[in-house]
Amino acid sequence: MTAILVDLMTNFAQLMSRNIALSIPSFNLEDEEAITQCLRSGWVMQGPLTQQFEQDFANYIGAQYAVALTSCTTALHLMMLSMGIGEGDEVLVPAFSWVSTANAVEYVGAKPIFIDIDETFNLDLDQVEQAITSNTKAIIPVHLFGLCVDVTSLKQRFPNLHIVEDAACAAGASINGMNAGIMGEMAAFSFHPRKSITTGEGGMITTNSKDHYEALLALRNHGLDPSFQKKNNWDMPQVDVLGYNFRMTDIQSSIGITQLRRLDQMIEERQAGAQIYQQLLGGNDRIILPANHKGIRHSWQSYVVLLDEALDRNNIMHQLANHGIATRPGTQALHMLDYYAKKYQISPEDFPTAKRVYEQSIAIPMHNKMSEDDYDYVGNQLNKLIKA
Repeated sequence: MTAILVDLMTNFAQLMSRNIALSIPSFNLEDEEAITQCLRSGWVMQGPLTQQFEQDFANYIGAQYAVALTSCTTALHLMMLSMGIGEGDEVLVPAFSWVSTANAVEYVGAKPIFIDIDETFNLDLDQVEQAITSNTKAIIPVHLFGLCVDVTSLKQRFPNLHIVEDAACAAGASINGMNAGIMGEMAAFSFHPRKSITTGEGGMITTNSKDHYEALLALRNHGLDPSFQKKNNWDMPQVDVLGYNFRMTDIQSSIGITQLRRLDQMIEERQAGAQIYQQLLGGNDRIILPANHKGIRHSWQSYVVLLDEALDRNNIMHQLANHGIATRPGTQALHMLDYYAKKYQISPEDFPTAKRVYEQSIAIPMHNKMSEDDYDYVGNQLNKLIKA
């Protein structure tokens, strides 16, 4: 009896000590030293380190130009402005994404037109054509959770539309040898702490268009002429467009530079974790695992599973929390958010796949601080709660 009691107390203590976060940013001494050197230099606003981060990121992605910004949301916003999207225009966006994808369209006075998703959690390409009208100007495919959309196919099918990538989750991802960030006219990336690499907050636009690049430089910096060169102390740059203060600081860029050097390693570590989940959960027919097709390099920003509709998703999330496992729904069904549902009179059933995935998806822990034992623990607990 005593031995049994000891075992029970030991198991309980282990259970109570478990605290596996959904996501934790990965920092090391190189990051700390980079920030320290930036602070010691006395130059902390946008400057030489931001230029280096932009060049390093452009080189990594394979783009000609990169523009660092305060967030992926401001990146999406400026992409709309650079393309001249405005009042009366329509932009196609997936119904399942973070709200900033649609908000960026609203910011410029245009209308987001929602498209349902498919089993990949990404835009259903077969539903795009029927949503196009004479007012449609652009499409924003989202590489959700790090899985690329086939943007090349979209461009071939709809050559007269602007196609820009929401690559918030997809730094380092690719499809058929094409990196996220060079498939569309422009692409927006995020460096939020839940992403593979982070600058705390921050974003980046990549493009091969010199015209877009020069427009973006002005838009992020109050509309100031980026080609201005001071000749006299009293010279001030001209303002030709309404701009914003969306500049990234050199403090952020200093850590972005060092984080980017480790991006491939971070993705490899996440791929190993995804493989553990695949092995543990792959035989459970009540759990649909994330898609990962041949020819795709998934960056695994998140690991999101879809539960059988008969299961109580929220109760399972609650029980996982009781076992020290943090979770959250995959992301938002945009058409079910009050702002969009009320403004455009949209019903939840109008986009059934997005509705189902919103209500039955769970993002389970995935980050570079997790051990193999952590992945085993999460997968085994989920299997115990959801018996095949």
